[in-house]
Amino acid sequence: MIVQGFKPVIDHHSHILILGSMPSEESLKRQEYYANSRNQFWRIMEILFPAENIEEGSEQSDNVQVNEHISYPQKLEFVLRNQLALWDVIAACEREGSLDSNIKSPEPNDFAELFTQFPNIHCIAFNGQKAFDVYRRQVGLNLKKGLIYKALPSTSPAHTMSLERKVEEWKILRDWVKSNP
Repeated sequence: MIVQGFKPVIDHHSHILILGSMPSEESLKRQEYYANSRNQFWRIMEILFPAENIEEGSEQSDNVQVNEHISYPQKLEFVLRNQLALWDVIAACEREGSLDSNIKSPEPNDFAELFTQFPNIHCIAFNGQKAFDVYRRQVGLNLKKGLIYKALPSTSPAHTMSLERKVEEWKILRDWVKSNP
């Protein structure tokens, strides 16, 4: 089955682009990035960045669950407020199910156009090895001079690394944000 990805969540304050491979079946159904409740993306974001950035008055803890009542628009506002941007490497592909290993015939998004429209992007974090591999092969690491790249462990439930280890790896986002006031 042919699946199509989403438009980027980005603005001119975004400095860090987080790239997944392709949205899961649940994300496509709900039309939301990282919509699968077992995907740890939003939980990791809440751990790395102050929870009050998502919802005023929330408490932050390394063991916190992402509040289910936080709306998707609030999550996207949080992303942009923290100089982040979301997109996927793949614009369209053939895939049955949600596994990256099932992706066939990936067509990359137009990164040349994205970097022209949003020149402040200087760091790219890949949510999983598949995203990095497809980007490296089909887009290339020389498209924009000076970009910093980091492949991070997938937040997908299919990637069985512990949440604590994933958070340790993903802390680089917080470092990048702090170094870019």
